[in-house]
Amino acid sequence: MANDPVRESSSTPSLRTEHNAEGSGAVVIHAEQGAFLSGGDGLVQLIGWTFDELERFCATGEITIGSLRELSVFRPDGSLKEGLHGARISLLVWQTDNFDLCGLLDVPHLTGTGNFFASDNDFNVSGNRTESTVGSVHGQVMSDDGQRFRFTQKFHAVILRTGELHKFVLTNELTPIGGD
Repeated sequence: MANDPVRESSSTPSLRTEHNAEGSGAVVIHAEQGAFLSGGDGLVQLIGWTFDELERFCATGEITIGSLRELSVFRPDGSLKEGLHGARISLLVWQTDNFDLCGLLDVPHLTGTGNFFASDNDFNVSGNRTESTVGSVHGQVMSDDGQRFRFTQKFHAVILRTGELHKFVLTNELTPIGGD
């Protein structure tokens, strides 16, 4: 059919490049995830779960899904692009280097909300392209005694096609808000 928008006309540009094999193209999946644990600089953060959801996970193994949105793009060349984000979601922060998720239940923590994003252009480091991952967490948390803090995490890593780590930056900051 001449008016069929699905059919390509001779004037329609091809979206194929020398890096993409012929075939069905990329597969894109949108999903929901539960929480993201990360840390450094003496701080550990869990974004996406409340403390009650963490307690339930540690007691039952039940994973609460839904606070983070995930985008996965499976490319024809075997590489995987991943994206993860969430806005105004639960944020827990501990002043520790302990990454034992359930071990954190007994460690004093800060509670609040934050925004999160992470993007990884070649999650499984296929070697088909330079790998880069970047992300951040920005939020406000409060201690049990009412002290408020701004929490910021920024990360960026680059791995060259050769496998060489070209760049790695991870910073975590906890800054008091207000005060004396």
